[in-house]
Amino acid sequence: SSLEIVLKKYLSSFIVEKDEEEEIEVKEEVSSNGKSVQESKQAQEGKFTQEGRQAQEGKLIQDNNLVQEKSSQENNSSQADNSSVKEQAPEDEFNVKGIDYILGLHYFDNDKESYMDIVKCFYEQSKEHIANLEKFYESKDWKNYKILIHSVKGMSLTIGAADLSEDAKKLQFAAEKEEAGYITANHNIMIEKYKGIMNGLSKYMEADDELESLRQKLMTSFDEFDQSSSLEIIEKIKNGEDGDISDDDINILDKMKEYIDLFDFNSAAELLKTWGGGHDE
Repeated sequence: SSLEIVLKKYLSSFIVEKDEEEEIEVKEEVSSNGKSVQESKQAQEGKFTQEGRQAQEGKLIQDNNLVQEKSSQENNSSQADNSSVKEQAPEDEFNVKGIDYILGLHYFDNDKESYMDIVKCFYEQSKEHIANLEKFYESKDWKNYKILIHSVKGMSLTIGAADLSEDAKKLQFAAEKEEAGYITANHNIMIEKYKGIMNGLSKYMEADDELESLRQKLMTSFDEFDQSSSLEIIEKIKNGEDGDISDDDINILDKMKEYIDLFDFNSAAELLKTWGGGHDE
């Protein structure tokens, strides 16, 4: 909470300016699909004169040119940044449609373990988030819809799901202005993209759960001084049947085998705890 107070104090002006810029982009996209809610109301009430309509059209054209120029500059900058990221980041087998893994990993200074912790958190929250977004959408509860879609926007970008984050950002500002037409036209598209990413992540999350289960079984075999079972589980983990095993992991498992061969289950158990398996007791 203290950190939040400090951030708000020093970043408040930037956040306001950024939100206003993003709001212009959303309004432009809504306008490209038809009249905005405010325009429709004014047209229905007959408040536009011929000169007023011409002036508004001129303003929309001017705003459109400014937004396009800004978007072009941001795209060029983003492409340059992504190119730099891809040159620096390591190769990896993690591959999920809708997620730029190299970009996401870059946000964590190429720390795969920290990155995957956040990906797992994102995955575990997704089912509840999608259900609540659907509920708020059906009830037209735009206040709570805006709050939740804001969270999806931030978490998506953090893991490298830039397209989903962009869709969420536009829906957030539409919800803030209660532009139901835009939300209706784009909500389902965003949800399908969200679900697609979840489906892609499922194989990695299930493998991680299986690996955690094996670690717990290994600790149980240590507690029971079961040498044969311990060696069997270690070999299964080393073969990578239930998770992504690195060279460092294999070295740790080999060290555990050395302890078990000597019936030193206490040392093996301590090593397993530092590796992230078993209980802390």
